[in-house]
Amino acid sequence: MINFFRKIRQRLLTESKFGKPASPAGRYLIYAIGEILLVVIGILIALQINNWNEERKEKLKEQKILLQMKESLLDDIESKRPFSILETAIKSSGIISEHLENKKPYNDSLDFHFGNLPAYTLFMPNMSAYDNLSNIGFDKISNDSLRDRYQKIYRFYYKLVGLQSNEISKKVADDFGQIYLKKFSDYKWLAHAKPVNYEELQSDHYFKELVKHNLQEKSQFLQWRLVTQEEIEAVIKMINEELDSTKQ
Repeated sequence: MINFFRKIRQRLLTESKFGKPASPAGRYLIYAIGEILLVVIGILIALQINNWNEERKEKLKEQKILLQMKESLLDDIESKRPFSILETAIKSSGIISEHLENKKPYNDSLDFHFGNLPAYTLFMPNMSAYDNLSNIGFDKISNDSLRDRYQKIYRFYYKLVGLQSNEISKKVADDFGQIYLKKFSDYKWLAHAKPVNYEELQSDHYFKELVKHNLQEKSQFLQWRLVTQEEIEAVIKMINEELDSTKQ
């Protein structure tokens, strides 16, 4: 393109506007104007190329960040064990509560359910991508909707799930643990626990209320875990769509 403008300038140097040879003064003026135009055009082209390169670099950086976000979120939903433990604890709490309230007779199969009452899992999400964005700025995510929903997962959903799992569920498990030390034998977490005096447990108001509370608390917790997982899956879908768009 620069060569094209140079040819035009050369032609103007040798001819006037009437097709006659230009005078020396006219040629100098045309030459000066031509040089200025060439410099300006060159600068504009260089700036445009630089802008394209910078935009490309930013897109590549954002792609890398989006991939890190996706990997961290996938880490948090790949394991199904927390759901399995919660579902088993809920089922066992219902069975034990029914037996104690209705004074049903003891049988060996109840040992498995007694062993699952205190079950809980610590919630430890992968925070690497989120912490990185906290340091470099969430504005690196160009999609406003994705940026807001991604931050909400960590600032709302994860905080609530962490509170339920790491504090409330742990406190209930500790309460069960104190009772199990006194009223159970052969206790193995998530496996079995044999009551020393089953009939006494049927009359223990505190223990029966603790079992009911355990059932309610874990049922609510499971629902929140499922809601959180659905939101994570929705954000991962948005990330995939954004990755596809940045590749174009």
